[in-house]
Amino acid sequence: MLGFGSIIVAFHNVWHGPGVVLTLIGWAQLLKGVGRFVAPQLALRVMERMVPERSWQFRAGGVIALALSGFLWWLRFRA
Repeated sequence: MLGFGSIIVAFHNVWHGPGVVLTLIGWAQLLKGVGRFVAPQLALRVMERMVPERSWQFRAGGVIALALSGFLWWLRFRA
């Protein structure tokens, strides 16, 4: 997360229009990576909460990520 977030922040610093979505994703990844680097015990506590009964959360996150990816590709290739 720290690597991808820093690449997005470094090369895609757009703060207007629909392109701001990718910039916000980059900043969120960067902050999440720094948080996990600075406070690993907090990240481990969050990961301990994941049990097979709550696996639907991974599927829900995947659907959201897929929709967001489709939106970003649409922005990239629209005429």
